[in-house]
Amino acid sequence: MKIFGGLAILLSVLIVILSCKPHGHSVLLIPYSLDPSYEFPYGNGEVAEISNLPLKLNEVSGIHFLGDNLIAAVQDEKGKIYVYDLVKGEIVNNYNYVKQGDYEDLEIIGDKAFLLRSDGRIVSINGWDSEDPEVIKFNTPFTAKNNCEGLCFDKGNNNLLVALKGRPGFNKTQKKRPAKAIYSLSPETMQVSDEPFLEIDTEWIDEIYKKVHSEDGFIKFSENLIGQKVNFKPSGIAIHPESNNVYVISNTAFMILVYSPTGDLLALVRLDPKVFRQAEGICFDQQANLYISNEGIGGSANIVKIYVQQ
Repeated sequence: MKIFGGLAILLSVLIVILSCKPHGHSVLLIPYSLDPSYEFPYGNGEVAEISNLPLKLNEVSGIHFLGDNLIAAVQDEKGKIYVYDLVKGEIVNNYNYVKQGDYEDLEIIGDKAFLLRSDGRIVSINGWDSEDPEVIKFNTPFTAKNNCEGLCFDKGNNNLLVALKGRPGFNKTQKKRPAKAIYSLSPETMQVSDEPFLEIDTEWIDEIYKKVHSEDGFIKFSENLIGQKVNFKPSGIAIHPESNNVYVISNTAFMILVYSPTGDLLALVRLDPKVFRQAEGICFDQQANLYISNEGIGGSANIVKIYVQQ
C-alpha cells in the first residue's frame, strides 16, 4: 500500500510540473515601439511559464488574476466562473450563475463579478464566490453585430471598458468604418458612454505594419502577414496596474496594441502564433506580470505567464 501511495503522490507532482513549465522558446513576442521614450516592460517574453489547461477550459475566453496563484476564468458557452490554481495545475472551484450563452470575458471588482456576453448583455454577480450570490442581468445598447469580446476595469475612472470585435458603434452608418472601438460604462448603472473611450484605426494599423514588418527581428512571426492586412480585431483588454496603459489583444492578428491612458498608440507587439494560437484573455497580477489565455485550437488550451523585466 505504501508503494501505491508513493506512486500516486509522485504522479500528482508530475502532473503539476507538466501543467506549468518554463517555455521552450527564446522569443515569445516582438515589440515595436512607436514612441521612442516607451519601453515594453516584458522584453521578448524570455522569462515565461506556460500552464496547459484541462478540457473543461478548452474554450477559455477570459481571465482575471485573483491572487495566490489563482486565476478566475470564463469558458465560452458557459455562464460560470472557474477558479484555476496555476501551481496545482487544476480547477479548484467553479460557480454556476446563468444558463449557457456566448460569454466572452469577465471582470471582478471586490466581491462583485461581471460576465460579458457577445451580444452586449452583462451579468452582474454580487458575492460571486458566496453561497447566495445576487445575479442581475443588464441589457446594453450593444448587439450581436458589435460582437463584444473584451471586458476590464478602469480603476482610475471607475468604469468598465468593453472592447468590440465587430461593428464599432450603435447604428448602421458606423458599420463600414475601418475602426474598432472600446466603450466605457458605469459598473453600477451600466450606462454606456456616447463616444468611444478608445478607437482603433485599423487602416492606420495596417499602414504601420507595412512599414515595420520587414525590420530586423519584427518579421520573425510575420511571414504569413507579408503583403496582407493585419486584420486587427480585439479579443481582450486589460489595464497595466502601474502605468495604466491599455493593452488590447487580437486573436486574428496575433498582436497586442499598447495605448497610453490618453489614447496614444505606444507599441505594436507581435505574438508567436505557435504559442498564442487563439489569444482570448489578458490580465495582470499585482506585480504587473502579464497573463494571456489561449483556447485549445490545435492543442491544449493554456495560460502564458510573462514576467515583467526589472
